Amino acid sequence: MTRLRRALRTPEQRRTIRREALVVFVGLPAFVILLSALTGCSVASSYVDKGIEKLSADNVEQEYAKVIEGWNNLSVAADNACLAQSGSAAENGPTLVESPAAAYAAVYRTQVADYNSRQADIFKADLVGPPGYPASVPAFPEAVGAQPDFCSISVKLAALKEAA
Repeated sequence: MTRLRRALRTPEQRRTIRREALVVFVGLPAFVILLSALTGCSVASSYVDKGIEKLSADNVEQEYAKVIEGWNNLSVAADNACLAQSGSAAENGPTLVESPAAAYAAVYRTQVADYNSRQADIFKADLVGPPGYPASVPAFPEAVGAQPDFCSISVKLAALKEAA
């Protein structure tokens, strides 16, 4: 029956059917491939743009400032915790609910986390961080426990900065 139907079609009808089949089976997949390639180029272009932005002078300057500020805040937090630890409470002094040393210890831990996350993040200071600053601050065992020793941590931070 299909031969009979083909025989009944005119040559013009057969050409039209071939053109429609060519559009459906060749043109449509070619369009989809072209669209996918353009999308891929757009994604690749956005990665290149991000890399250029990351290495730009403005971004490097900004990351230098943030790393240096983070390091200074970290050092000051350790020094403040040391001073709060070594200060003795006066007999007639106020009763404190929380010791200042514990509060400074919390600030120090926050500063360590912020500094380490900035230095490790490839989209922040990992590639463009300033020279002369440690890539990360180790978790000093003196910083934990019931009686943390922030005076020795201050000394270790200074040595870590010197070694960088």
